[in-house]
Amino acid sequence: MNRPSISVPLGTSASASPRFAPSSRVERLLCGLAIAIGLIGAVAFWAARGSLWEDEVIAITHSLQPLSSFVSEMLRNDIHPPTWFLLLKGWTAWAPGSDAWALASSLVLALAAAWTVHRVTLRHDSPSAALWACALYVVQPTFAWSAGTLRMYSLVPLLAVLSWHLGRRLIQGGSTRVGVVLVTVQLLLAYSHAIEFLFVGLIALNVLWVDWSRSDRAGRWRWARWQALTLVGMTWLPLSALSRGTEPLPPSHWTGLFHNPASMIAGWSLESDSPFLIAGGLVFLGMAALALRTADGRRILLGLPVLGLLAALGIGMFGKPLYKTPVFAANLLPFLAIAAGLGAARLGAPAARAGAALLLLCLAATTLPWSQRQLPPENYAPAGRAIAAAVRPGDMVVVPNVSVYWGVMRYATTPQWGRPLEILPPDNASWQALKRKLGPDWVRRLSLTQTGDRVEFNGVTYVIGEPRDLALAPGGSLWVVQRARYASSVGLTTPARVTGTEWFGKELSVQRMQADPTGTTTVSNPDRP
Repeated sequence: MNRPSISVPLGTSASASPRFAPSSRVERLLCGLAIAIGLIGAVAFWAARGSLWEDEVIAITHSLQPLSSFVSEMLRNDIHPPTWFLLLKGWTAWAPGSDAWALASSLVLALAAAWTVHRVTLRHDSPSAALWACALYVVQPTFAWSAGTLRMYSLVPLLAVLSWHLGRRLIQGGSTRVGVVLVTVQLLLAYSHAIEFLFVGLIALNVLWVDWSRSDRAGRWRWARWQALTLVGMTWLPLSALSRGTEPLPPSHWTGLFHNPASMIAGWSLESDSPFLIAGGLVFLGMAALALRTADGRRILLGLPVLGLLAALGIGMFGKPLYKTPVFAANLLPFLAIAAGLGAARLGAPAARAGAALLLLCLAATTLPWSQRQLPPENYAPAGRAIAAAVRPGDMVVVPNVSVYWGVMRYATTPQWGRPLEILPPDNASWQALKRKLGPDWVRRLSLTQTGDRVEFNGVTYVIGEPRDLALAPGGSLWVVQRARYASSVGLTTPARVTGTEWFGKELSVQRMQADPTGTTTVSNPDRP
């Protein structure tokens, strides 16, 4: 039989009575103003976005594939599980060619995450703590960045905070329905990123720590039984990470003790910029100081942001590097804001309350320019449109890298240019061996049959990969699109010379070549300007 929920505010112990500092009108106005500025910053970042960058191109390419081949597409061309890509698929179906519409999905999810931070804190604590938590969350520069970035980093905070809330409800006496919803949310969260299963476990353990004194043995056993189901449902994920790998990341170093907390605040693209990194570190310390003022704030702070960062650093130093700013910020910053909100709501001394207000004001005043500094440079759309305007029937465009090819095709031809599973470079030895094991029937059923390495569009041939035997059409031009960080080369059957090179941003180059007996038969990456 289910026990009634034990109603004890989040910032207090089960044996203590809550002591809330009075929330003044000025304090409510301050938090409300900060929330408004943070939401404006998120909308402004979304509105200022131009074309998609490479990871976003990958995401939207997945989302535009037929459902019949969607799973094969994910397994062949991505390391991440499908939760977010399926959600994006439903969203982009309404306007597959609109970057703004696709990015709006992240804006909506980010706003929902901010609302969830407020409602969950209100459910377990006071209106003052909920206002502070929401305000401290939305004025983070990374909140605005996630709202205008086509990745899973706006979905993750929503599901993470919701799973924490449902876990607390379950352990305090929740019903079977709560358990079912909890496991569902946890599995959706686990299947949203290649290493997200680690955060699912971390959040679940934090629930146990925070609510140990608020639950009895029956509640803890009920929690454990439902968590066992989640564990079973996640079993495939660590196996996938071990067998298929995760993203290549730089090796961890002890300086991550200082760098990683600061970079979560500073933002991914600014984590090497010393002024922003220092500012991020100061903000993290200020929020941690607020969190340390209450017992549960300390449990949340130490059990999620601190433990999560330390675990990643330890695993990275002695095993495989794990730390990547966006995924850690998405999972840990909402809980840092909740923990800090609990402390801010209970400040009694005028000086302490003034310090919290100053922290919030500084973030509110800087979040718009800070987040705008993280806008990605334009490259794929300008490059694709420039190619589309310059090519003529009979020309050939070669793009050695797969994801760069998808970006060029989206902007130079049409968003729904073809199926990535069919248009690929020749299989490497591993894929050839796998297809032999599967046999032709299963290769066909799994939509793994390739039709070639090129697409014809308006008389222009777009080739993917690094062919060694390209022949230029008489009087035609060859265009080679390369990304600086991906070393590649293309082989020609007849010599040609470079007649022009144009850079789009610092990464993407487009070389134009024409037949010339004095030219070269190998086209490599050009030197950066």
